[in-house]
Formats: sequence, structure tokens, C-alpha cells
Amino acid sequence: MKLDRAIARMEQAAALYASIDIYCEGTGVVDLQGTDFFSKAIELLGPCLPVHKTRVDLETIFQVAFHGKSRALIVANKGVTFASLSPFTSISYITRHIACSVYHPDLGVETVNIGLSGNVYQGQVVVRAESACPPSFLFGSQRCNCCYQWSSLRELAAHFNPIQLPEGLKDEDLEKWVSTQFSYKNGRHLPMQDGRGMIMMHLDSQSGMGSGLTEGEFVWDLYNRALMRQLAENTTEQTYHTSIKEGYEAIGLQADARRQNKEVGYQIPAILLDWLGCSPTLVVLSNNQFKLRQFEMHGFEVQRVKSLGKISLAGQREARQRGEDFHHLDMDGQELSFDEEMERLKHELTIA
Repeated sequence: MKLDRAIARMEQAAALYASIDIYCEGTGVVDLQGTDFFSKAIELLGPCLPVHKTRVDLETIFQVAFHGKSRALIVANKGVTFASLSPFTSISYITRHIACSVYHPDLGVETVNIGLSGNVYQGQVVVRAESACPPSFLFGSQRCNCCYQWSSLRELAAHFNPIQLPEGLKDEDLEKWVSTQFSYKNGRHLPMQDGRGMIMMHLDSQSGMGSGLTEGEFVWDLYNRALMRQLAENTTEQTYHTSIKEGYEAIGLQADARRQNKEVGYQIPAILLDWLGCSPTLVVLSNNQFKLRQFEMHGFEVQRVKSLGKISLAGQREARQRGEDFHHLDMDGQELSFDEEMERLKHELTIA
């Protein structure tokens, strides 16, 4: 049966993880390229490719590494480069895209998309880690600011790292030029054009504040579980007129599951920056003290800048339910436009 094959694969993956854990001895970040573990990880984890059928050297396409401090196993591609457009001002910039599967023993399988712009290995690097929010990203929900916060990040990446696309290049020639704008050397993703380092991290599987986490269980389907729980909480709010916190508690969950198990859900961004080997000095666009604390616990020097995106009165009410406030910005009871927020962020990051 197909289900039996799936169970067998999970058992093999668990045995592989145990072997890697022993091999790496829980210290540092260990690159598993060139070891017997690499092909097995590609076959059982992440892309789950039939290695014997591939026609290219998969070590030129993927990375497999073990993060000793957290005992997380990371399977990632080695990056692809895009010419991007900012969402509102249509400024061209270059994005280096890395997709990661993170197998955290106290959590489950996290899926994370990382975008790099500029040089993330020098100076103060600007970071935002955004959890998935299907109501906002897919349908433009105005009950939260997630989509606006992500749009802010892309606008900032373009503002600090604008490019001029070469004239006269089209189709394949343009694609070849774009592909040269980042190179991969000694584990680093290096831009052709130096600029302010920006790290845009989208945690696909942390929909609904990491609600996919289940206490005492390694979760293979974190995204699916989190999505269904988040929407169940949304429906509970409207059906029973609850707050967000009350909605999660009504369906038997902690309101922010990321805070369980020593804040395990908040560790993922810090683990991935540690693995990337980026600059230890960060400017973190975040409203969340737990996220900041994990960066600091992983050895980063952190400066915080609030990231609001756009604030409606409904958005303010929801944010307060999550323990956030805006009094220091003198906007209590007032709406903040996207343009106003962008000017504030540009100014604060310029002087940071």
C-alpha cells in the first residue's frame, strides 16, 4: 500500500536523522556535503529525489547541514537569482532565493523561503521573518497587517539595492545576465553589486502563529496542521465572538504555540541565519520580543525597528490582543498609511 511506503520512508528518515545526530556530536554547523549522509538526506528528506535517476551532480544543487546547537537538520537548495520588482513603486532589484526544509527534533518539519538582497555578510543586515498568513496574502484580509509588512520588506530591499536592467537584453540573454548577479562561493551567496544586506524570510509552515506545533510530537505536516487550525480559530472568532486568544483556547490550543518548549517555534530564523553565516549585527524588523531574544541567544547583536506595514483601527485591535502596542509612535486610535510607514522605515534604517 502507498501508505505503508510513506510510513517506511518516515522510519528510514528517523533512523538517518539519529545517525547524523551521533556523527555531528551536537556542536557547530556541520556541512554534510561529501559524506554518505548527503544522498540519503536528498532521497528521504526535503526534495525526496530518486538519486540514482538524476543526471546532474546534486551537490551542485543542494546543501545538507546539521545545526549542532538546536540539533536541526537543514536541507536547502543552493539558490536561484531573480530580477524582482517592488510591489508598489516597481523598482528593480535582485533577489537570491533559497528554499529550506528544517527538521527540528522538538518541533517538526518547517518549510522556509529566504530572499537575500545586497551583501548579508557585512555591516548591519536588515532582517524580517514573516509567518505565513493565507487570509492576508491570498485574499487581502484587512484584519491583520501581514501582507503589508511583507510588501514593506520588498520595497525596502529595492530602495537600498536598486538596479538598472541592461538595455537591449531579452529572454535568454537577460536570464544569463540575471544569473551572474549572485555567485555561490565557499558557502556564501555573494552579490555582484554590494549594497545594504536584506534578509527576507517567509516561514511557510508557521501559519497562525505556529499553531501546527503539537506538544510532545514531531510533526511532519506542520503547514497543513497550522493552516487548518488557524482557519478554525478564525471561524471560532466569528461564530462565538471571541478574541484571538480565546479562539485558540476554545479549540484546545495555546494562543501562540511558538512559545512552547523553550520558545522552539521562534528558534527557526536564528538557526537559519546561523547556518547562512551572515553578519552577526542585525537590524530586526519585528514587534516580537521572543524572536529578538532567540537571535540574541544565538550570538547575534540585535537592534530592533518596529515593522507595522499599514495600520487600520481593526489591525490595532488585533495587535493589542497579541500584546503589541503603538503608543511610542503616537498613533493610538489613528490609522497609518503604507506610504507613511515606508518613509518612517527608510529613515530609521538609514540612521541605524
